[in-house]
Amino acid sequence: MKKLFLFLVFPFFLLAYEIDLKSNEYTKESKQYSGILIETHFFKKDAHLSQKYLTKTVEYIKYYEKLIGKFPYKTLKIIESKYPVGHAMPQKIIIGQQIIDKEYIFDRSLAHEIVHQYFGCAVENDRNKGNWIEGLTAYLSDWEFSKDKKQFRKNILNSFEVFVNNKNEIPIRAFKYRHDKPSQLIGYGKLGFVFHMIKNKIGKDNFNLLIKKLYNEYKFKELNLYELSDFVVTNSTITASFLKQWLYKKGKIEFEIENLIRSYDKNGFWISFDITQKEENFNKFDLPIEIETYETIQNKNISIVKSKQTIKLNFKSEPLNITFDKNYNLFRKLYENEQMLSIGRLLTDSSIILVLDKKFENRYKNTISMFAGAKIRYSDELKFKELKENSVIFLDANNELLNYFYPGMKIDLNSTAIIVKPHIYNDKKQIAVLHIGNKKTAGKLKMLKHYTIYKNVVFNEKQILKEIEQTQNGLIFKLSEVASLYTVKQSQTLKNIINEIGNEKIIYVGESHNNLNHHLNQLRVVKALHKKGLKVAIGMEMFQQQFQKEIDDYIAGKTDLNGFLKQTQYFKRWKFDYNLYKPIIDYAKQNQLPIIALNIDRNITKKVSKNGLLYLSQKERKLLPKQIDQSNLEYKSRLSTIFTQHYKDGNKTKLHQPSTVSDQLNTDFYYQSQLIWDEIMAQNIDDFIQKNPVYVIVVIAGSGHIQGHSGIPSRVYRRNGLPYKVILNDTYSRKTGDIVLRNSVFINPIKQPKLGVYLKNDQNLTVVDIVPNSFAKSIGIKKGDKILKFGNEEVKDLYDLKRVLYLTEELNSSLIVVQRGAKTIKLTSHSRNIKNR
Repeated sequence: MKKLFLFLVFPFFLLAYEIDLKSNEYTKESKQYSGILIETHFFKKDAHLSQKYLTKTVEYIKYYEKLIGKFPYKTLKIIESKYPVGHAMPQKIIIGQQIIDKEYIFDRSLAHEIVHQYFGCAVENDRNKGNWIEGLTAYLSDWEFSKDKKQFRKNILNSFEVFVNNKNEIPIRAFKYRHDKPSQLIGYGKLGFVFHMIKNKIGKDNFNLLIKKLYNEYKFKELNLYELSDFVVTNSTITASFLKQWLYKKGKIEFEIENLIRSYDKNGFWISFDITQKEENFNKFDLPIEIETYETIQNKNISIVKSKQTIKLNFKSEPLNITFDKNYNLFRKLYENEQMLSIGRLLTDSSIILVLDKKFENRYKNTISMFAGAKIRYSDELKFKELKENSVIFLDANNELLNYFYPGMKIDLNSTAIIVKPHIYNDKKQIAVLHIGNKKTAGKLKMLKHYTIYKNVVFNEKQILKEIEQTQNGLIFKLSEVASLYTVKQSQTLKNIINEIGNEKIIYVGESHNNLNHHLNQLRVVKALHKKGLKVAIGMEMFQQQFQKEIDDYIAGKTDLNGFLKQTQYFKRWKFDYNLYKPIIDYAKQNQLPIIALNIDRNITKKVSKNGLLYLSQKERKLLPKQIDQSNLEYKSRLSTIFTQHYKDGNKTKLHQPSTVSDQLNTDFYYQSQLIWDEIMAQNIDDFIQKNPVYVIVVIAGSGHIQGHSGIPSRVYRRNGLPYKVILNDTYSRKTGDIVLRNSVFINPIKQPKLGVYLKNDQNLTVVDIVPNSFAKSIGIKKGDKILKFGNEEVKDLYDLKRVLYLTEELNSSLIVVQRGAKTIKLTSHSRNIKNR
């Protein structure tokens, strides 16, 4: 009986087993090529794969005979094994039945084992003196036949960042065999990069000649790593120092670009910059750069020979962008915008929080054990500090808290999946969702270690869907920008606005709150739609949803203006001059157009702005919008800039929301409060449309909520997918398709009357100072007086006082009642002291 004994090396044991090729389990097929007998020995159930293997093997042998040299053996047997293995021996390739039908075996792995017939079998290696075989074999096969070579190299660099660290890294010369992920990345990945850099230095043709000569000289001989190094130096322009820095040292290329300066003189455009490396990690290398100019794209290679090197480049045309190592030809550090979200980063993270709903606890008992050392928090226990400092995995797509971070994730609930997203509050960490659909797919989670480069993996019963994160390629610096072109086809008056609006169900019209012209433009849009015969509703940011009945009553004529302003707490909740919005509200009242209160209770956003949404009680969380999408990091950055500028300038009272800023307020919580604001308005808009599909709704809100579509528009669209139009006032910041309105004549509203007093606070109407030459001064109000009434109406706080002042027709004839010590005093402009008691 002919038997083959195969020994596989593992970290802690040797596994030996025998293969009986004459067993009834096997079927044999064969093919001749150029004097080589190629045989397949497959189990009967996989016999249908034989012809595909034979054909593919011939293709690879033809390819490598041209690249390396004549195939070293007269026979080659491809044998199926019961064990999960891929292995080459002289004249034999062993493939496990678990993977024998996988496409990646045909695409790359079979080529890898055929190259091993050349390097590893015909040319042997003394692994005790450094294993070079795996790196070269991988480079000539896996690298060569990868579908996207640039992405393949980027994946290696990303994985090296994730899995290799100071504790587990060894130099290439110490690599013997693969026993875990870090050793694989060093012996296969890093060494593959060394061969890639050699090829780029000497050229593809010279590299191929070098490989052919290596094979011809050492065929059926042994060659160790040091001898290989001598061979490369002797037969190419590669220096011993180059190889020494890569074979003997740990680490990778880490450089920074500093002092980048753009200039122009009589000789043209100049770019100068410093390339710096830390002395302890200094490497010599050729740095590829790509420069995009106004006319062309130029590529250059710069030889880096010093730890700090100044580069100066001259161009005839204006440089727009410069990119360093765009195609990943160097074994180097990935920069922030290049780093990829990945399952590998999660599996190696030492600080993870698993967020679990109590109702799913039994389903995820086994899953929790996959993340040893992870902290477990129920959804109602998670604190913001914990969330910010750790990677977070939400267990189950229906996790209640997930709706406050990444709502509406499209996951087939019958599948088992892990979806990785950016961490909103910590760019060193990740947020993920791990969902178990059913028992059949749940068992596939044990395969995650094979999918570490992916950000999303979905295990269906029939297939595995996977996705790699697409990030910036290379280190990019923007040098200049070509001016944007906006063509005005025809300048139109606002009366023709209807010509620019198609079938959109939602029209957003932005504003600066204190600009009457913006509000008049909003009214003009409403009128244009209404006069066309459309059923129009007006959604207003200025009113909070708990006052919807009071608004409805006013529009229906059931209350007067005083009652409306009092019941909606307009002057407390919004504070901007009511005259700015009065024309819109009057038109709605006259024509019975519904006004929808869009905003959330100010007390909620105020609490969130101080302590974050996770600080809210379960009762308060029920008042939040059902979904809060925090994923738009560009929007977060823009809001953070606005917040920081306000805080830096001391414009605390000018902040849109909340109205005051405490020392506790930070940009994270400010972002959350703004999102709650955006999302509740989006939810209320969508609710109205779902109940009233015949209406067109004109949404009136601050430009910050509308500009760029990141605030309200995108969040409504996420809910219903309905077409919309954005109209902005006086701005250059717009997207394609937006309408921009501009006025050449400005109207300023007459401001409401003021008493001319400084009060103790909003709730205490005690006068602490008086404005000179003011109405208060003229009627005899004194410091220490407490205002009790204005006219015939009691005023309990500043907001009552603002309301009655707004409704006052003639300030000079007004009666004011104050408490002065133990006395109550009535004051008018005609008599300083009408009655003392």
